[in-house]
Amino acid sequence: MKTKFLFLDEKEHAIDSLTQSLSFLVHTEQNPFNWKWFIIAFHNTLHSFMLLALKKGDLSGIWENEDRMKVNDRFDVFSEKGKLVDFMKAFKWIQEKERMSKYAHSKEFKSENIIEIENRMKALNTDLRNQFIHFRPVAWGASPDYITEICYPLIELLEFLGSTKVVPMSLKEENLIKEYTASIKSLLKIHLNDSVE
Repeated sequence: MKTKFLFLDEKEHAIDSLTQSLSFLVHTEQNPFNWKWFIIAFHNTLHSFMLLALKKGDLSGIWENEDRMKVNDRFDVFSEKGKLVDFMKAFKWIQEKERMSKYAHSKEFKSENIIEIENRMKALNTDLRNQFIHFRPVAWGASPDYITEICYPLIELLEFLGSTKVVPMSLKEENLIKEYTASIKSLLKIHLNDSVE
């Protein structure tokens, strides 16, 4: 019998999170608990793609305390002296030109809706994702309308992050990311329209 291994790199992890986001969102009507899994996967998708956008060739650019993670002038990703930047810090960093100018075609994230997106990022991180990941035995709920209102504006950020202008990737990967992002956007829009009616 051939042994199979799970192999994951940063890009595959981000794309898999996107795939899982879509999968859970597609099945929310059949099982409302899939909203929980969608939130967790969607948060992970955004965080993973932000880290991909910030990551340099030596895997630096995405850590707290990077200056303490060098061993013999080399960057040590296994050092216990650093940790990955959190969700909101990664969001802040992708808006900084100097952090996002690692490739000739790289650019920082800009939006006319930056305040709304930042508020939605905070709500996704704190009000939704943290409630599910750090669940406490209390009655708690969130309507699909609220989840949709939080997540739909974040598609603009996901569209930005899923571009070869931000993250080096193959055309096949970029097309897959565009297709899945468009599907998530479409499904969220349907839920958004249903909540207005």
